[in-house]
Amino acid sequence: MTELKKDVAKIMAIVKGEGVKERVFSAKSSYYNWSKEERELKAKVENIRERKLMTLFFDLEESLQRLPSQEEYVNEYMKIAFDKIEKEDWYTEIVKAFNQDFIENCIVWRADRAYKSSLIEVMTAMQLESKGYTVFREKYLDMVMG
Repeated sequence: MTELKKDVAKIMAIVKGEGVKERVFSAKSSYYNWSKEERELKAKVENIRERKLMTLFFDLEESLQRLPSQEEYVNEYMKIAFDKIEKEDWYTEIVKAFNQDFIENCIVWRADRAYKSSLIEVMTAMQLESKGYTVFREKYLDMVMG
């Protein structure tokens, strides 16, 4: 069994077992009802650039010797993101103006989307391979391709 097929089997086990949570960002009833400041903060949080976040799925898979669960991924993402955000010039002022929970929700929401995206990439690679295409996964490809 190829590594890709093993990863697909692991994803299927995750989905059948604990599942993948669909968290809805509910700091307010709707993003469109947010203040300009809230939308700007969410954009700042989501646009942090950190190599460790870009390779996190691969890094956790390597260190755990299995695919990470959603909670493992989100918890590690939260640590890395806060370490980076706390060093940003805007962080101190933002924390004064906003509830810490709002910032955490922004990070969790982004981490959930990144986790699901990683699972989808594996499943898509398997589908392409099953159609006869040569497929490879490379942890730095997302950094290059954006």
